[in-house]
Amino acid sequence: MDTRWTDCLDNGNNKKALQEADKVLKKQKDLVCAKVLKSLALLRLGRQEESLRLLQEVHSDSPTDDSTLQAMTICYRELHKIELIADAYEKALKKEPKNEELHSHLFMAYVRLSDYKKQQLAAINLYRLKPKNPYYFWAVMSVLMQAISAKDATIAQTVTLPLAEKMCKKFLDENKIEAEAEVELYILILEKQKKYNEMLALMDSPIGAKLSNHLDFLFKRRADLLRLLDRYEDAFEAYKQLIDNNLDQIDYYKEIISISFALNDKSGKDSNATQNHYLCLVMNFIDNCIEKSGISSALVDDNRADQPKPVPRLRGPYLAKMLLFGLLDKRQRTQGDVQQLLKQMTNSATDLLFEYFVEFGSKQAAIYDLFYALEEIHLTEEEVQTLILEMKQSISRISQDYKDLNSMHKLMTYHYVRHFLGQNDALSRDNRQKLVEHLNEMYENYYKNIILKSDVMPTEAQSTDPFVTLMACILFADNDLDDDMLSQTIILLEKSLIKTVGASHSLLESLDVKHIQYDSLGYVITTAMITGAHFTSSSQLLGNTLKFYSANFKDTLDYLISCYKFGSFTKVQEILSFRDRLNNSLQYCLSAVERMVLDLILETKNHDSTKDIINYMEIDVENDKFVWNEISDNRDFSVIRSNHQKSERLMKDNEKQTFADEILWLKIRNLIIRAIAASHNLASGKPEVSKEEFTNNNTKNGAETNGTVIRSNADMLRDLSLKFKEYISCVHSSKFADSLISIDGPNRAIAASHNLASGKPEVSKEEFTNNNTKNGAETNGTVIRSNADMLRDLSLKFKEYMSCVHSSKFADSLISIDGPNRSRIVLFKESLLTDIKSGDIFAIIVDKLEEVVKNTKTLFCIQSTLEQLTNAIETLSIAIIFLGFCQSIMKSSLNINSNKKNRRKKETSGSAEETTSGLVKTYDSLISKFEESAQRIDTILKSLNISSVFDERFASNQSMRWLLLTSVAIGIGGQISVTKRSA
Repeated sequence: MDTRWTDCLDNGNNKKALQEADKVLKKQKDLVCAKVLKSLALLRLGRQEESLRLLQEVHSDSPTDDSTLQAMTICYRELHKIELIADAYEKALKKEPKNEELHSHLFMAYVRLSDYKKQQLAAINLYRLKPKNPYYFWAVMSVLMQAISAKDATIAQTVTLPLAEKMCKKFLDENKIEAEAEVELYILILEKQKKYNEMLALMDSPIGAKLSNHLDFLFKRRADLLRLLDRYEDAFEAYKQLIDNNLDQIDYYKEIISISFALNDKSGKDSNATQNHYLCLVMNFIDNCIEKSGISSALVDDNRADQPKPVPRLRGPYLAKMLLFGLLDKRQRTQGDVQQLLKQMTNSATDLLFEYFVEFGSKQAAIYDLFYALEEIHLTEEEVQTLILEMKQSISRISQDYKDLNSMHKLMTYHYVRHFLGQNDALSRDNRQKLVEHLNEMYENYYKNIILKSDVMPTEAQSTDPFVTLMACILFADNDLDDDMLSQTIILLEKSLIKTVGASHSLLESLDVKHIQYDSLGYVITTAMITGAHFTSSSQLLGNTLKFYSANFKDTLDYLISCYKFGSFTKVQEILSFRDRLNNSLQYCLSAVERMVLDLILETKNHDSTKDIINYMEIDVENDKFVWNEISDNRDFSVIRSNHQKSERLMKDNEKQTFADEILWLKIRNLIIRAIAASHNLASGKPEVSKEEFTNNNTKNGAETNGTVIRSNADMLRDLSLKFKEYISCVHSSKFADSLISIDGPNRAIAASHNLASGKPEVSKEEFTNNNTKNGAETNGTVIRSNADMLRDLSLKFKEYMSCVHSSKFADSLISIDGPNRSRIVLFKESLLTDIKSGDIFAIIVDKLEEVVKNTKTLFCIQSTLEQLTNAIETLSIAIIFLGFCQSIMKSSLNINSNKKNRRKKETSGSAEETTSGLVKTYDSLISKFEESAQRIDTILKSLNISSVFDERFASNQSMRWLLLTSVAIGIGGQISVTKRSA
């Protein structure tokens, strides 16, 4: 067959491929493969219906040739109809039941569907046809996956897993096991049943020789099994052997220290045992490891030429010793039985930390090693001062030629540890500025003498970069702006006070963002863009994010198939767990819901387009698409560290709370989307939803339907309204508003909490009041506000906003509608009459918005102002959508038709006419109020001039204004480099 048209498909020239396919079909109109390739071309040209019709025609013929089936597989994958792949191969196998290739492809089709029972049957049939080990173990793996995915753990442990074990044991007894992957699968099955003794026996048997021991993997697994079996003495010896093979592996030290504590507690119950015997053993063992790890730099005599070259020390044993000291110190403070051991180890904790600084302070890794140790060791304030003083005396001996890389790293380590322990928190502005200038001088000298003379590319990470990061961290604590251009720029950018969302998005697009970073780091910019009113850019970003999640699902299917093909059975569960973690990711759920909201705001030009958008979304009103208790938190907070002990502890403590808050926010947003869809169904008269429910009498609301309950659209909307009220009351009555997430933006609340916890300086904020006095403090136009006051204000603003939502009955306007038209109208009228307050409430929100915009006089206010504007516009958009549904219901229920030909004058009773008239007047009043609020928002937007804030703040310094605007455009990292290198 001519491959020119298939080449066109591969190259993306779909029109040409379609033309070539038509040419072939003119000559051979029954050529099935050509029809499928034509269908693929149509699909990629966006002509999905034509493609489906052609595919259905081919599918009904049940083709059996491999090329046709492979092409159909590609089509069905792109159509997201992977279940039809399995159906195509099932039909093909009916024609050729002895075809090994078809059997193999059918098994892989079931893998795509995660249908483990059918996988097992397909693999068994394939093994019977061709008795090969891989096919047999495909069946075994399928049985194991049935156990892993089983909802009933009892059945998995008593039926499914024993079956998989029996299948493996049969091959082991018959000596048919050939590959390492088959042994690994057997061990995996035993592990799922917690048969650790059997695992050890299998690893020690002749068949265990097939297992690879790369990087001591087998020894590590054996040591872990011994520990799980509570054979602590054997596990202790096993980890000693592992450490002897790799002295620098800190994970091994952590395990052996944990085991030594377990053995110590166990032996403590024996009156004849030596006190703290195993703790003494592990302490001496670590000391021996330190001796074996290399020659101390303090013992090297530079004046002896005959001295052999020193072997560099390893960091692992030193870290292990500090970890052991920290654990012993913690035990001493609670139980008081290891005082002698602590004295035997060292005189004080500072001696251990300083010893590490002397040995490894010149290494780039020393900074975070010491951070790790300082988290494990409790230091008093006196010990902190002693450590800082000793380190300062040590670095005073460093030469000032700025040419030695090791000296530079040692200076960095000292300054980072000093900042981490909070020694810079109490500095005055002048002293803080002097410290930054000192760091700046070191940075410039080292950059000139080391970096410029090296061949490091400007885009690569440079060894002097930590100086810049530390300067930013130090200045970040200074809330009060001064006249120094660089410090002001860093503060503004680091705190995002000016909401430079557009510049951030441009920078994001210029980066080589790896796919998984959309999930782990997407939270950094997504919320900022939406609350910054960059709706179009936000929609684009969310679209790219959702494409990643869609591609992930497709890609993981290919990875799973590869695992089965190449026998990597242990990776199957890992890939499935990874896929499920992404599918249940908080960022994915938020992106999906926020994209729907944005589509409703941006793409709905009129009511007809609104209906089209909602139909396209295919929202399931009855069932929630998210499983709330399975949503995973994949946010990565460790990418950018504060390098400050108190701040990092605060973030760790509040990570779970922020996750719970995000879940609650997601529930509310998702409920709004479902309510909009339910309102659309009700207004457009869509069929009622049937839902299978198994009750005792299969009766609900008086309708018995043989196990199927018919629920009206009004019932579903009413249920959604109740859930909405439940969520809002949960927000309103719980401590949600007092957590670190607020309506004014998570970053502001977290920053305020961080400032409060770390004792950072209070914020001075310019306010124009009659007497320039607040809380009794007169400050000549400047009000000194405490961090606690600012955090309290954020909480109150959130509560105020949520109380407006909670008191509004707007959501009920579409709920109280049921029954025939007459009862619908009466209830609808009552609903609108009670909901007339929603227009007034929104007017109050606009009043407060207008006041906020007028008071936006400082840079500190811009972020909050933009976010409140965004909230108001979004609320208005959703309100208009609901009002459109109200109009649709009125037209259908009151027989209001704009078509003059269909108008007929009907005699109506006085009560009905009064009802109709009152309803129309109420609706008109509601429309008028929202229209008036919309016009006011339009006026507010036209009057808002953020650039004037810059002009007012920096009117006396044009160069500062230029620097600020330039730095906003190119980002903090580039700006620092430009400023420093041009200085």
